[in-house]
Amino acid sequence: MKNYIYILILLIPILQSCGGLEPIPAEQKTLIKGTINFVNDKDNWPPQDSILSLKVIAFKNYPPTDLLGDILNGLAYYTNDSLPIFQKSVDYQIEITDPPQTIKYVVVAYQYGTIFEWKAAGVYCFEGDPRKPITIVTEKGKQYTASINVDFKHLPPQPGEW
Repeated sequence: MKNYIYILILLIPILQSCGGLEPIPAEQKTLIKGTINFVNDKDNWPPQDSILSLKVIAFKNYPPTDLLGDILNGLAYYTNDSLPIFQKSVDYQIEITDPPQTIKYVVVAYQYGTIFEWKAAGVYCFEGDPRKPITIVTEKGKQYTASINVDFKHLPPQPGEW
């Protein structure tokens, strides 16, 4: 027993000098962030009971072949919490935890039913054409702006419709 105490006493200074897992400062994180602008303000939203969750998802593949599978297999990043609904605009940010990465499809999506029932509501794209998403090549410690317009009355093509 005495030997264990001596070993512990010797290890304490070593363990204290290791620093451990400290959070990464915000200025060193790789982020995709922006503003979601909702067309026609609150009048354009679907009924409140048809939006269970609202998120921004950044996919490594375009078009994504299996939305939930891509998320579960680490092929997508997303906002952790559901974003506020019935707003004129909402700011968001997604941390890319393993840069560098190529993000080929950034989409605002909402859950309207079960965990498997989601719809794309807006796409980060060229000249308003959701069939031409903008690719973001991320680097460690850099931040990228990807603002997205959402028009619930005119949804973009849904995955599987391409």
